[in-house]
Amino acid sequence: GELLYFFRYTIPMSFYRSRKFLLLSLILFLLGETIGIISQCLDMDFFENFFGSGYYETTVSNIVNGNPMGIYASEKESDMFFMITINNIRVGFNYFVHGLLTPFYTIYMTVMTGIMMGCFDTFFFQHGHGMLTLIAPNEHGALELPAIIVCSAAGMQLGMGWFFPGKLTRIKALINSAQEALIMVL
Repeated sequence: GELLYFFRYTIPMSFYRSRKFLLLSLILFLLGETIGIISQCLDMDFFENFFGSGYYETTVSNIVNGNPMGIYASEKESDMFFMITINNIRVGFNYFVHGLLTPFYTIYMTVMTGIMMGCFDTFFFQHGHGMLTLIAPNEHGALELPAIIVCSAAGMQLGMGWFFPGKLTRIKALINSAQEALIMVL
């Protein structure tokens, strides 16, 4: 019964109480994505500068060779699945833990992830493969991006409890915010 209660009430209420952080995280991500789109539209070298020359050259080579998403097919499907899963868990954990150091770093990482996605998608649209980019990398992105937004919200909530305790002691505020944030991250 306790497990059922946890999934039916504790988790939804935790998300409800954290709705402002979730909204802020979503807004920051979308702001970053808008910046990435505009930056790539105004500066065709933005993709290369953002991702680095090696990734850029590999991606352009794959486009020229007719396999624009080749970078995702360089490993066996099962290996790629586990690499992406482990990376997503690592990224989500970083968003959460960095909130303890400072919520502002979590905010920065959220905006940078949005910029990366906006730049990436725009680059492929500019090279005539926009619809493909919405399908191939965003297959895992359908789960990854909402998870990043949730982990970002949890990290901000954790940091705000530590940095802005209000009328509570700093430790009590941190414990309260950590309990809510940890439920969301799980």
